[in-house]
Amino acid sequence: MVHFARRPGERTDDLLMRFELTRMRARQSAGFDMGIPGLVFLLLRACGLTVEQRNQLLASRAGRLPIDEAELSEMTGYLRRMAHVLERHPDNIGPRRFQ
Repeated sequence: MVHFARRPGERTDDLLMRFELTRMRARQSAGFDMGIPGLVFLLLRACGLTVEQRNQLLASRAGRLPIDEAELSEMTGYLRRMAHVLERHPDNIGPRRFQ
C-alpha cells in the first residue's frame, strides 16, 4: 500500500479503482488500515498532480485533506471529474486537440 504508484499510461479512473482494491486487500490480508489523511497523501502522490491541480482539488476544503470516508469520497469524485477533462475523455467539456 505505501508503495502504491501510477502505472505508465494509466488513466485516473483505473488508478482510483486499483487504489481502492489495494486498500481493501491491505486491510483484509494484513490488517493494514491507515488513516484517511495518510491515504489521501498516498493517493495524491500516486496521481502526480501539479501544485496548481492539487490546490484546485483541495480549494473547496480550504486546502486541508479529507478526514473521513465521506470527505474522501467527495474528493475522489472531484479528482475523477477533473481527470476526465485533463485526459480528454470523449463527450466532456474540456479542450480538444485539433488536427
